[in-house]
Amino acid sequence: ISEYASTNPEFKAALLKRFIFKESSSTSKGKDYRTEIQKIFNSFGDSKKSRYHNRYNDYSRDWETVFNRMDVFLKKADFFLSLGDMDSTIAIALQTLRSIGENYEDELLYNNDLYPSDYCEQAGDLLIKVIEHPKTTQKQKTAILQELGQLAKLSTYRDYDLYDIDELLMQINLSIQ
Repeated sequence: ISEYASTNPEFKAALLKRFIFKESSSTSKGKDYRTEIQKIFNSFGDSKKSRYHNRYNDYSRDWETVFNRMDVFLKKADFFLSLGDMDSTIAIALQTLRSIGENYEDELLYNNDLYPSDYCEQAGDLLIKVIEHPKTTQKQKTAILQELGQLAKLSTYRDYDLYDIDELLMQINLSIQ
């Protein structure tokens, strides 16, 4: 479908019209992506009931499922950016950083298949693109800086070499100035 759409502008327009309308309709305009993303982390490991039981008789968060779902949200944020929907893009990127920071566990240090830092990097890159986008308002830029200031205080970002939020703050400050 993607290949066909890239060579057939009429088909691409019809496809986008159909699905963009659905995604940006009035019901999803007010969608709270912060809550949606936090639900991912809560659903797959916030309590012993929802954690899967492994053969070593302990409970562990299903990180693979969490990050597969995060992929979907980050792709959606990139799509919203291309549409000029800054608020949704900002909400998804900031909540990605917040949820990873608040839910990070030591077991991820030893998992060679999952790299939470990659998701933080993608979210940070999205925020830089938002800051540089001509549709972004000064109010949105200020809100991003304030939120990142709060995220920089999370112990996960201080104690682990997960992602350098201070560096992101500096880049965004330079872009704004």
